[in-house]
Amino acid sequence: MMVASVALVAVGCVAIGWMVGATSIGGFLIVPLLILVLDMPVGEAVATSLITYVPAGAMAVYLYYRSRRIDVWLGIALGIVGLPGVWMGILLSRWMSDRGAEVALSGLLVGLSAYLGRQVWVARRTRAAEIGGGAPAAGSATPGRAAVDPAAALEAPAGERAAGGAGNERERDGSIPGPVWRAPVAAALLGAGAIVSGAAASLAGVGGALIQVPLMVALNVTPGVAIGTGLLSSWLTAVVASLGKSLDVSPDLGIVPLVTVTYMVGLWTGERSARRIRVEAMRAVIAVVCFFAAVAVLM
Repeated sequence: MMVASVALVAVGCVAIGWMVGATSIGGFLIVPLLILVLDMPVGEAVATSLITYVPAGAMAVYLYYRSRRIDVWLGIALGIVGLPGVWMGILLSRWMSDRGAEVALSGLLVGLSAYLGRQVWVARRTRAAEIGGGAPAAGSATPGRAAVDPAAALEAPAGERAAGGAGNERERDGSIPGPVWRAPVAAALLGAGAIVSGAAASLAGVGGALIQVPLMVALNVTPGVAIGTGLLSSWLTAVVASLGKSLDVSPDLGIVPLVTVTYMVGLWTGERSARRIRVEAMRAVIAVVCFFAAVAVLM
């Protein structure tokens, strides 16, 4: 391994860890980083990403739990519900050739890029409508209820009430308004999101919080609590996915310590920055990185 490649991986892991610690989004970028810099096969890169997230994710969960920005029972429930998705992803990856895995990973990255880009667009459109005094963007509000946009709501300072979220001022004690996510429709949406997140963890080496956090915010879970809860759920699925993936392919144990340590450094600094960053801007950056990473993986 060349020194320059190792240094690039270290810097990249710190940056990705910072994004995950601050927004819970970006962990899936570890896989394309290992593929592009170290020329690692997709399966091995996914296995390496998953095994490094086990200790790193545990630290992130602890940091959010210590600051009382996590709903433990909701996170555990989502992690358990997502287990079928984990095994679906593992079985699917067994049927793929190396090139097929690269195409699937690129398609997933493009989809994530489009998903994040749309969230940024909706947030800016809603904000422009509010500033201009015009009618809210379609679907951004319903009569008698304030608009809740995931990308915009995540930018609210910790401890403030998310738009439309009655009772969300209780963030500091780690609680959320129970009736919101215990309603049948909300529970069904969260369960479906957990299953998709589990599959994404097996195929892309974590990344499930990307789906769960905006969904929780849209259901009026306080932004800071949603991030911490999404990290807990992603960590649980990563533990199971790493065990399942290790049955098919071994991680690169030579690079695991470097990735783990630098990832944890990024997570720690990101969690400390979570209250000050503009998540909308961060999502836009991650969307662009995802797109170009998808192109590079196919080349």
